[in-house]
Formats: sequence, structure tokens, C-alpha cells
Amino acid sequence: MAFAGGWSRFLWTAVVVFSGCTSHGISHGFWPDGGPPLADGGSPSSTDGGILARMADAFVDSIGVNAHLNYAHTVYQRDGGFDSVNAILKGSHIRYVRGPLPNSPLLVQEYNLLASSEGLGFLLICDPSAHPASAVPTAVENVLSAARWLEGPNEPNNFASAEWPGLPKSDWAVNAVGYQRALYAAVTTSMNPAVKGLPILNPPIGYSNPATYLSDVQTFANAGGVAGAFTDGVVHDYPGVGTPDTALLKVAVTQQYVTAGSPIHFASETGYNTATAPRTTGAKGVSEQAQGKLEPRLLLEQFLGGIQHSFLYELLDEDDSALTGQNYQNFWGIARTDGTPKPALTAITNLILLLEDPGALFTPDSLPFTVTVGRNASGAPLRQLLLQKRDGRYFLLLWLNAVSYAYSNVGNNVGADQAIAPAEVTVTLPSRIRTVLSFRPGASLTGTPLTVSLGSLTLSVPDEVIVLELDP
Repeated sequence: MAFAGGWSRFLWTAVVVFSGCTSHGISHGFWPDGGPPLADGGSPSSTDGGILARMADAFVDSIGVNAHLNYAHTVYQRDGGFDSVNAILKGSHIRYVRGPLPNSPLLVQEYNLLASSEGLGFLLICDPSAHPASAVPTAVENVLSAARWLEGPNEPNNFASAEWPGLPKSDWAVNAVGYQRALYAAVTTSMNPAVKGLPILNPPIGYSNPATYLSDVQTFANAGGVAGAFTDGVVHDYPGVGTPDTALLKVAVTQQYVTAGSPIHFASETGYNTATAPRTTGAKGVSEQAQGKLEPRLLLEQFLGGIQHSFLYELLDEDDSALTGQNYQNFWGIARTDGTPKPALTAITNLILLLEDPGALFTPDSLPFTVTVGRNASGAPLRQLLLQKRDGRYFLLLWLNAVSYAYSNVGNNVGADQAIAPAEVTVTLPSRIRTVLSFRPGASLTGTPLTVSLGSLTLSVPDEVIVLELDP
């Protein structure tokens, strides 16, 4: 979407697989890599009947954000813009940023400052109009401390005129395939081992509606595709205003036509915009309150679905000068133009602070537990994920997969926050769990002690993430 104009969004409604509910009353959703849904949103059951947790820091490490540091016409490059970006990223503890491969001394300086001062890593978009494929290795050397991954041309079906000026837009697929193959050859034959070792992602195809997307990915495949010219798969999987799990519904068709069956582990653009003024064109938005509930859930659903790195679109609202009518393209930020956090940034930051646990890889333990849904007036499925830190503490994340913001009908361009009744949930735990604290990241980092009686506890789970810290 983003780095030139156009957007991928809404839902892909074909080639999906759903499981039913488990005996615990929990819905699992879509699993894009072909494996079965997992009973707890963690790993399959261990031999002792417990559930194998996943590393808490692996989830934290999956979180990234898009930032348009090259957009001179927006808040990113106005007075104090970079300082605002730096402060937000530092405070959020987000580790990765997606942006264009720099083609100016200022951008090179800013990337290197963020890498050196905050330890940030960058997913770098390769733009054919800025860098011929043969020039990419040299450009990467200028920001080598920041570079983590390279990505092919951004949404070439949408931005062909900008990426290949002067060439027919109808040739976008042939041009994208040719550039990707040249990019892969240039990087993998670089004399600099650090450049040569960088992972390379395929060009992400932009989305407008199911029929057009299917036609575009087929056109891309018919142009020869890029099999053998990338090291990992990427998709742009916006959920529109649907529940966060629907973002993953586009992965299967992308995997079929774009990555030729190779797994997709990156979503380099995803998110919800907060432009809610009535309009008849453009991606519908949600309220800031709803975005605060939905985007943490979106990151968790992506992680559950096999996406190892999700980059929210985007860090800052780009421009608030057009509040009347609210141009939706300006309002994807998790922070406002003045740098103040929206509820989404608050919730994501608190979630990271609760779960971050950097260090060497380790094998998490199993935990025998059950989650049972009692009264659930909304009917929304309960979702869950079990994580563990190196010190032995478990973190059980629970949320309702509810529609938090809705439009009354397809033709109606006015939406509203939905009052979702929390579900009453019982969690049964082994005797070795002695202390349980409940956190609501969307509100604060203050934990509330919960009483475990006869090996179980009860709590209300809303349509936002609740974290239970289980301390052996």
C-alpha cells in the first residue's frame, strides 16, 4: 500500500480452512502453513498431557511497524518529525521498522541513528526507480547496521507508473519479475558477506478486491513468477474492518500464485485505519478505541497463523490537515501527528513490556491446563495463546474474537463501536501455579491478583487482550 500510494485490504474469501471448537470451547481459525490448529494457540500437547508454551520473546520479536521517514510532505519530515519518530519507537520497544532503502544522505543518517541509538532493524523496500537492482548492494552498505531484510518492489500492480516511469503500466508483472530476479542475483553475488547474507522477500502484491487480486496474482505467476529469487514469503494482509483473524485469509492464494508454494512468514503491511468520517470510497476505518482493541489481537492472530514478522501500517498519522472528510490514507497511525499515542500504541507497548524477554533461544516447558467458556452472550469465539519466559513464568493471553466496530450494512458508510459482553471463563491450573496476576494491557501495566480456588479461577474476558501471568 503505502510507500507510493494504493492499498491492499479487505478479505480474501476463498481457499480457507477452519476448525471447529475444541472441548474447551475455543475457536482456532485459519492455519496457513498447512499444519493443524493448536489446542491452546501454542504448541501441540506434550506427552504429560500439558500444552507446550511458546517463547514469549518470539511474539515480541514478531512486531514491527511501517514508518515513512522519506515522506517530505507529511509529519515525518516536518520540524521535529524525526525526533518524534525516535521518541515513539524508543518508548514502544518495537524492534523493527519497514521503510524504503535510503537514496538520500538524510535518510541514511536517520536509519543509522535509529540502528545505533535504539538497536532497530529495518526491512528495506527496494524501489526500481530509486535503485536499479545492480545498485542495491552498494546502497545497503550505507545502512548495513540497520539492514535485516530486503523486499522486492512494493505492490507493483498498484505503483508500476512510479516504479518504472515511462513504461506501460500493463507490463507491471514482467517488470516486477525481472527486477526481483536481478535483485536476487545482485545481492547473492555481492562481495560483502553481510550484504550477501541478507534475506530477500518477494514483491508484495497490492489488494483492492478478491476478483482483482486473483487476477493480479495470476498475472504475476504467468509472467514467470519469482521462484528461486527470494528467501522468504511476504504478503500484505489488511483485515478491513473485520475480525483480525480474517487478515490471514489471503495467505493461501498468495502462496499459490506469488510464492509458488513456499511458506509466507512476513506480513509487511497490516492494520486498521481510524478515519471514521462518512464516505463512500476508500478503506473504511474504525474508532481509535476499536483500533486499540483490534491491533494487539491482529498481531497475536498473525503470530498464531505462522506469520513470524508483522509490520503494522503505520507509526504516525501522516497529516491531520484534512480532518474534514478524513482522508483515510492519513489515519493509519498508532500515534497521532503530534506524536501522542492512540490506544493501539498504548496497548501494544504495554503488551511488549509485559512479555519481552531477550536472550538465547530456549525450549519452553509444558503446562497442563484447561480453559472453559461459560456464559458468553456475544457468541464470539474465545482465542488464546500460551507463552513462557526464561525464568519459568507462563503468560496465558485470552481474548474474544469479536467484531469491535461495525457498519450496519454493506452500503452504509457510518460505523459504530460495538458493546461486546465479556465471556465468563474458567481456567483450571496445576497445583504448582501459586500466583496469578491479571493484566489488561490496553489500560495499564498494573496487575490484579486472582484467587485460585481448588485449582481453578474464573474471570471475564472481553474483546481485548487479557494477560494472565502464571507464576510457579
